[in-house]
Amino acid sequence: MSILQTKRNLQFDWEKYWPDLSPLYLSFLELERDPYYSFLPEEELEDYLKKAIHIGEQTAKRYTDMNHLDFFNDVLKEDIRIRLLDQHPEQSTIRAQYHKKKQTIFIYKNSMREIGQFISKEIGDIPQIDIIALHAYHEWFHHLEETTIGRTDLKFRPVVIKQRGPFLVKRSLLRLREIAAHSFTQTALGLSWSPLLLDQFRYLLTKGYSNAQIRECFQDTKRTYYAIINKK
Repeated sequence: MSILQTKRNLQFDWEKYWPDLSPLYLSFLELERDPYYSFLPEEELEDYLKKAIHIGEQTAKRYTDMNHLDFFNDVLKEDIRIRLLDQHPEQSTIRAQYHKKKQTIFIYKNSMREIGQFISKEIGDIPQIDIIALHAYHEWFHHLEETTIGRTDLKFRPVVIKQRGPFLVKRSLLRLREIAAHSFTQTALGLSWSPLLLDQFRYLLTKGYSNAQIRECFQDTKRTYYAIINKK
């Protein structure tokens, strides 16, 4: 069987090698990074997270039985190109990007190397096509947002950030798009772990955290989340 005719290489048990955290808590950490997160009423937090995750899961349903070959053929039929570049010209931490006007998904090799090296330390080498797919599915979701399903953040009531007389200034939470895209990727690829873990590990490892410290950090996240939810 060709490596294009499977997607099982990424379907390993994350928890066997590293501390794990569920998509709900990881999505909470992601949403916290939104510049307007603090304006979201706490009683609405859980609904926002679960709805964004659900949007990604539902959108992924038609892709769950696809192998890599089917998926990439689907991309080509939409006249979308995939280009591999060394790294983002301005922000080296960006893993990939969908460019609507250029009809192109840009995937950055520095991110591919980082993910490949991280995974290979524990479970061995992963074929490059699997790492490309991990990036491409995420950006493909953003393509679908722009062309068919609509932007995820616009499916939620925007938060009020200030009031000017009788007028309210509102903003949408853009990080909801990322939460849905990660959920889409996880579901489409049949992963038992959320790709958001890769971003969270990168952040914590660059701060020098050990696996034990990461595990405790994840426990803190759960406690913080439950403290917020239980205020309802």
